[in-house]
Amino acid sequence: MALQWYKLPIKEVVHETEDTISIVLEVPESLQETFRYLPGQYLTLQLYIKGERHRRAYSLSSSPSADAHLQITSKKVPDGMVSQFLDEFARPGQELEVLPPLGNFVPDLDPA
Repeated sequence: MALQWYKLPIKEVVHETEDTISIVLEVPESLQETFRYLPGQYLTLQLYIKGERHRRAYSLSSSPSADAHLQITSKKVPDGMVSQFLDEFARPGQELEVLPPLGNFVPDLDPA
């Protein structure tokens, strides 16, 4: 089964600390159901850096019940190819290639 990658535009880049950014992603109306998520899930990013494909998983740092957009947070690591790339080049309007939310390590929520 082939993976279905989607390009989501970056809505905002928030500089949390000197070496940590949060990337807010915009999900088009047509993909709202595809990108519905639960607390504890993550997004897999696929980036091409210097001609090489890199895939990394980032936990969703947004809340499905409180936030209107998806958000991931990345801390720049000295030898981290992807974290350094995101810190230096992620800007509003650019697109990130991502898989829909994954992960089964989610809380069992009781609506009551």
